[in-house]
Amino acid sequence: MLRIIFSERRHGTTSLSNYLGQLPNTRSLFEAFNKNHLFFCKPQFNNPSFDFHDFLISSLQEAQIINVPYKYLKILWPHKEYFEPLLKTGLVEGIIFLTRNPKDSYASLKRALIEGDWAANPEKRKHNQKHHIVGYQQPKQLIAEADYYQQIQDWFDYGIQLAESYGIPTSLLNFDELVHPDFKVNKVVAALETAILEKNKHD
Repeated sequence: MLRIIFSERRHGTTSLSNYLGQLPNTRSLFEAFNKNHLFFCKPQFNNPSFDFHDFLISSLQEAQIINVPYKYLKILWPHKEYFEPLLKTGLVEGIIFLTRNPKDSYASLKRALIEGDWAANPEKRKHNQKHHIVGYQQPKQLIAEADYYQQIQDWFDYGIQLAESYGIPTSLLNFDELVHPDFKVNKVVAALETAILEKNKHD
């Protein structure tokens, strides 16, 4: 079974994935649908004969993690076409919705797209600047701030609505909780486990 981190860029998904991946019996799949990653299937995804469920299972088998109890992957806006098909496979047992103040996430996205520094940690950004390490830059991808706010609202509304319609247990985490010095990833997992158990009681 799979667990989804539903969020957007500059919301802390990499940090959360790192925390989750350090837990026992857990694997974080990170950018699972990006090219050269575990579930990359864009070329064949819209082929009517493509079986998404079987592809996911075979990919997990080939990676030898089919029997790892807890497998987390993130779904962000750029990979929105995979979200409902994932739910349809019946392989998703829970979703963590990771939110952030859109004003802060927009400022972070703007900086990253213009400067090419996607590091979450301020110290890491200082290191990158000092050593002239520049990553992905694409200012043209930056939409107007008001449009971004609407896109984020629509995206999370869409995710919550689909989770409810498919009966997938959910939990909520905010970026400010994630970056707090007292953050404990076990609490996040416990919240999702509680939601999953509650659903199983009523099934």
